[in-house]
Amino acid sequence: KDVPPLSKEEEVQPVNMTAELLASNQSDSNMLGMENLVSLTDSLQTVKPTAILSAKRILYPDHHDNKPFNMHNYVMSLVIFGNESEEKSFFEGTAMEEHDMRLRNLAICSVANSLALLAKEGCLSQTIDPCKDWYKDVLIPRLVQDLSTAGEHPHDACYACRCLSSLATTCERLADKMKIVGGLYALKSAEEVGQSEFALLAQDASMCHKTIMRSCIY
Repeated sequence: KDVPPLSKEEEVQPVNMTAELLASNQSDSNMLGMENLVSLTDSLQTVKPTAILSAKRILYPDHHDNKPFNMHNYVMSLVIFGNESEEKSFFEGTAMEEHDMRLRNLAICSVANSLALLAKEGCLSQTIDPCKDWYKDVLIPRLVQDLSTAGEHPHDACYACRCLSSLATTCERLADKMKIVGGLYALKSAEEVGQSEFALLAQDASMCHKTIMRSCIY
């Protein structure tokens, strides 16, 4: 029997509940929120309208639903800065450091999911166009940096490859920026790490390298 369609309120509710978890001052609530967000950006785990809304809130800072809590700023801060705080050395080797690393891993996974979903739906370029310069000048260099630490954080490097592939497919300027900041070299290095330690990384890095080469302006 077919499942009855959800109302607009039912489609939005899980995204708003997740935003409340992310806005909490409790670290365990933040972790639960990020775990939810990974599921909400996967159309195999939730209904497509909810997945698309979640993806748009992550990728576009000025989305109207981001006014109460800016999901883009929260997630992208984790991706860009991770646990690079003044307290990093203090927490090194502790459960808190592991918590922060896990939080960032979930954040970059949710971004990879969001980019892939909106690319598949044909609305990625339109969604990120108003802030394309931020993607070009801030996010892409950070993702390329993730490739250089593939040996220590192979899962983050996998998600970085997937993010870069989606961005390269949607915009030649973004693909060209990846080339300018050393993305092709970093991908080859990550692929070598993958070949010896992590097969999925080797596959993602190889596919991303081919995608950038196809998409570059020159």
